[in-house]
Amino acid sequence: MSKKSAPSTPTRSSKRDHKKVSIFQVETGTPKSHGLVKTPMRRAANFKKVVGHRVHDEHYVEYEVELNDGSKMRATDYDFKKNPGILAEYKTNVTQQTDNSDGEYIVEKVLAHRVVNGKPLYLVQWRGYPNPVWNSELWESDLNNCKNLLAAYNSQSKEPVVSGQSMRTPTKPASKSTKKRSHSPSDDEEEHVERT
Repeated sequence: MSKKSAPSTPTRSSKRDHKKVSIFQVETGTPKSHGLVKTPMRRAANFKKVVGHRVHDEHYVEYEVELNDGSKMRATDYDFKKNPGILAEYKTNVTQQTDNSDGEYIVEKVLAHRVVNGKPLYLVQWRGYPNPVWNSELWESDLNNCKNLLAAYNSQSKEPVVSGQSMRTPTKPASKSTKKRSHSPSDDEEEHVERT
């Protein structure tokens, strides 16, 4: 006697609604119709040049990069961790604006966030750098000196920020917030995007 599965048990061919995903979630590396592939960090060492970029949701930037072997891939700021000079040169050429030579930057505004490995990663805009290609993602711990900006962002954010640390509103106004811009965590981390 053969067993039959219950009619409510989903099968591979079920017609249930599939979860919608954001374009900023980590991709599996399968080619898309436009021929670009999201690849692991180890391919970042083979960057030849940046050939273009796209802006998503007004703030996030994705770069089209030509590799030494002639193939192309999509990359984010994180992918340039091993080759920051290539990205800096591209940003300067696109915006006609040079990078601050002393390395000190003032956070103007927190624009968005996403959750990576259960921790919030914030997208910030730097004072004097309005073009989205200059935006950077920083961990909450890197924004300790601008809690007032984080509190303002969190109060108007539609998505709750999940964090191991509590978000407290500062009791006194903070002074100017300065941070060095940097490229943050590696692509090897799992990503989950929270859109605002």
